[in-house]
Amino acid sequence: MRHNFMALAGLAVALTVLAFVALALDDSGARADTSGPHPSGYAWIDSNAPDPTVAFSWIDVTSGAQAPNATDDDDDYDTVSLPFTFNFFGVDYTEVDISSNGFLSFTTGSDCNDNYNWDDTLTPGVDAGHPIPYTDFDCEGDSGWGGNPLIAGWFDDLDPGECGEVYYDTVGTAPDQQFVVEYSDVCHNDCDICAAGEGVTFEIILFEGSNDIKVQYQDTLFNGDGPADIMEENYGNTATSGIDKDDTVGLPYHWGGEDVDALTDGLAVLYTLGTADLEITKSTTATTAAIGDEVTYDITVTNHGPDDASNVTVTDDLPDSLTYVSATPSQGTCEEVSSVVTCNLGDIALDGTATVQVVVTVAAEGALENTASVAADQSDVSPDNNTAVAGVTSAPTPSPTPSPTPAQLPETGGNPGSSADPSWLLLLALGGAAVLAGTTIAAAKSRRAR
Repeated sequence: MRHNFMALAGLAVALTVLAFVALALDDSGARADTSGPHPSGYAWIDSNAPDPTVAFSWIDVTSGAQAPNATDDDDDYDTVSLPFTFNFFGVDYTEVDISSNGFLSFTTGSDCNDNYNWDDTLTPGVDAGHPIPYTDFDCEGDSGWGGNPLIAGWFDDLDPGECGEVYYDTVGTAPDQQFVVEYSDVCHNDCDICAAGEGVTFEIILFEGSNDIKVQYQDTLFNGDGPADIMEENYGNTATSGIDKDDTVGLPYHWGGEDVDALTDGLAVLYTLGTADLEITKSTTATTAAIGDEVTYDITVTNHGPDDASNVTVTDDLPDSLTYVSATPSQGTCEEVSSVVTCNLGDIALDGTATVQVVVTVAAEGALENTASVAADQSDVSPDNNTAVAGVTSAPTPSPTPSPTPAQLPETGGNPGSSADPSWLLLLALGGAAVLAGTTIAAAKSRRAR
């Protein structure tokens, strides 16, 4: 019975581990920090990563233009011109519809773009909108889907006409402009009488050139202590977020029907086409060394894809305890400036590798750590393997052991009274022996005389 119990316990642990792994790898919501390669061609990366390459950095455009219909009405939209051509799912666009319900649509003028994404019959018992991907053929009811292709920042039944504003503006200069749409303190339609500060604030950013999309969430609470029907809308728990092309192709980030409290204050989500997973490893020829010894670091960069990586750069910031000697790459070039080694490795194809050998001399004692990092033009879907550390322990250089010094011999004719004069010791020994011998002879004669 004990063995059976142990076997069952082991099986339970294994199933728990498998469930955790499956949860971490799921690309349907915000439970991981990256979606990985996806059939849509896009990947999302968010600021939840331990060492995020995507950071929350709010762009305030409340001084820009207002989207009048999206701001003043419930379930409405405005068509605006883009400051640059934006490519989305392989198609170039110069206009976009800004919907009051938290999404942008590239099918401008569509009757779908005043819909509010609600379907409490899709999943029985779940009050939430539609998941991505979803079709836009059903525009008859106001609760249907928006006009695909679309970007869902917080696609829900929002009501800026009750409270809040919708702004848009262009920041930066060509060819690096950003088109920003900000939903500022926007209420939910369930809030009959809303006051300032009881709405949510988020923004959708389109990037010129890269065609990346970034969604940032500044305030994700409608009301922290309001009625239950308002509080359940907090953190996007009834909303949909992601990008959608049509009824079969789309990349979800979050759907209120399965994710809980996924949209949080300070969250940033990047949707990008150009992605690569660069991994850097580092090893050393010696783990211990003395001051003045040469040590070689072997650095290897591997591109796990899904795309080729271009303009790959390795940076090795040497500590003061290590002195630069040389750096030899398998491709590209390396240079050292002020103890920072920079290697431009060029392009690394999918599943390709490149190496760098960095030679240094040890200049100090102690545990010496050396860190290298890698970056490329593409967004990295797994930033936690972009750095590597290798260490060397340097011990003090041992002092040479002095040779033993021979005992000094006394000078001839030394002082007889000196205890260090062996001639005096010899005379003393001989004299003692003579006295002893004389005493012995006298004693013998005395016995014979008796």
